Amino acid sequence: LFTVIVLIGTGWSYLKPYLTERDKQVMLVVIVVQAMVNVAMVMLDETAPGAIGWLTWRDLLHLLDMLCCCAILIPIVWSIRHLTQASERDGKAARDAGRLKQFRKFYMAVVAYIYVTRVVVFLLDATLPFEYTWLANVFSECTSLLFYLGTGWLFRPRG
Repeated sequence: LFTVIVLIGTGWSYLKPYLTERDKQVMLVVIVVQAMVNVAMVMLDETAPGAIGWLTWRDLLHLLDMLCCCAILIPIVWSIRHLTQASERDGKAARDAGRLKQFRKFYMAVVAYIYVTRVVVFLLDATLPFEYTWLANVFSECTSLLFYLGTGWLFRPRG
């Protein structure tokens, strides 16, 4: 997921067929940390909640997950800034303005997706009665589906 968000957010296949060194570094760090966090979360889910340090590790892993989500936004902001500067320099302002508008929509969608899947789902999971905790997973999966469909629609090929 994070790889796709970074690649789309930096305009990899849309604006340029390469990534800048800065984008590559951010992507490498985020992917490695996110993979480690996901493995650690799976291991943590297999231990008993009453184990020593379980709550501390759970909170620390959620914090690292949120930091990775925020780090994903950095290349998107760089791309938006680059498009803004390019539209001011070049005479292709109309085309660049369209791309800039598209990336701003994508940025807002990513922020909303991160907020819903990381914060709202966590709060639902913590506050719902036990027999309804499955609703948090349903909400998360529906949000993911809507995000993927929206991203596909936003970056669909146009003739």
